[in-house]
Amino acid sequence: MNSNSRKSEKQYEAVCANCKSAVILDADEIDKGIYTCPECNHDNEFTKLDLKELETGTEYSGKEKSGKNKIYYIIAILVIILAFGYYWADSSDSVKFINKKGKAEKHVKAGNDIFSAQMNNPQPDPKAMESALAEFKKALEFDANNTDALMNKAVILAGMGTYNESLADLDKVITLNQNIPDAYLYRALCKLQLNDMQNSLPDFDKAIELNPENLNAIFYRANTKYGLKDYAGAMADMNILIKLKPEVPTSYAFIGLCKINMGNQKEGCADIRKAKDMGLPEADTLLYQYCK
Repeated sequence: MNSNSRKSEKQYEAVCANCKSAVILDADEIDKGIYTCPECNHDNEFTKLDLKELETGTEYSGKEKSGKNKIYYIIAILVIILAFGYYWADSSDSVKFINKKGKAEKHVKAGNDIFSAQMNNPQPDPKAMESALAEFKKALEFDANNTDALMNKAVILAGMGTYNESLADLDKVITLNQNIPDAYLYRALCKLQLNDMQNSLPDFDKAIELNPENLNAIFYRANTKYGLKDYAGAMADMNILIKLKPEVPTSYAFIGLCKINMGNQKEGCADIRKAKDMGLPEADTLLYQYCK
């Protein structure tokens, strides 16, 4: 076959039956009904029905066309290889991520089992709490953003008096998830322990906003307001507690103290007596102090 570029009225493209290379045929080869592939030297017989007619007047070289076809084929293979490479790399990273999450959850569960058992004890065992803390720390090695591990670690640290470290964990919990009421509650309690009463109030507010029946948050907010001499605010919180849990005598004694500090000794002492009638042991001491 003539491999030089040429023009003809009609040109055709064939595909070698042996190596599958694309070959552009010249007029002589079309007339003979046979051509030799320039890539593999295989002789191919054909009829015009086997050929693809090309645009008239375009210059072609069978060898050049075949070479281009191979280049496109190689590029296609490379694209596929790269695509699979990215897929498997991504899949591998996903599997590692899932495995780490699974290991973290395993340690969180182990820590929770120890932690929950100790929370049911009047006096938690310090060694058991250390074991729970170690499990939560291990969980965080596999998943630094595990909010359960961070939260429980913070609670244990607060119980051990490590308030600043506890605060750091609670800050991270809140950054990761702004909808955990107890994260705000414990952060407020840590601030109280660090004598930061004023800045504890927004956290109590948020804890109550997220859970309006959070009795602990309401009670400690009332205590904080009392400490800041906001007796009306403290009394308002205690009235909320009475609506939610009217059988608790402490709330009535607390309201009594608020009233006494606001200059209403008569009604305040009546509230403390009510708390005494409900069985509050400390009521006698309060009556002796404020209601002689």
